[in-house]
Amino acid sequence: MRFVSWLKKSRERILAIGWRLTLFEAFCWVFNNPTYLWAMSPLGYGLVTGWLIMSTISLVMNAGFFWRYDRDGIDWLFANAARKWEEGTQESSGRFRRLIVKISKSRDGYTGILTFILASINIDPVIVAVHYRKSHFNGISMWDWSILIASTAIGNLWWGIRAGLFVEILKLAVRHF
Repeated sequence: MRFVSWLKKSRERILAIGWRLTLFEAFCWVFNNPTYLWAMSPLGYGLVTGWLIMSTISLVMNAGFFWRYDRDGIDWLFANAARKWEEGTQESSGRFRRLIVKISKSRDGYTGILTFILASINIDPVIVAVHYRKSHFNGISMWDWSILIASTAIGNLWWGIRAGLFVEILKLAVRHF
């Protein structure tokens, strides 16, 4: 009964978070897959020019998402929820969970750099930047912007290599058939 009451009370907030996250993920999929591939293909702008154009657009779009996230003050990326999960890990938790939390909290030394690079490759740069912030919803510091720019650069390098390889393999396949 408490759950139903909470659900009714939280309905507006759940919808606000849900549609933002859904639109963000849909936009990211369209941008990262068909658009990025087309831009780097011979039908688009070619490998280098297409990558430079998409990287620039990506940086501008990520900055807009990042600014909007901070301005709205709604944790639709669940960054605060992830941070609470990390903080809530107790000594009684399993080894695997403690290891994941330790890695995700790594921000110093080589482990921190490796964690940041892997996160930037596997997760959207906006989510990475939000996760690495020291505080939320009280303005964006120069450190926050630098994290976003670095994560976007790493992510675009990865997507450029990936899309470029796919385009080149596709061109080879078309030539041989």
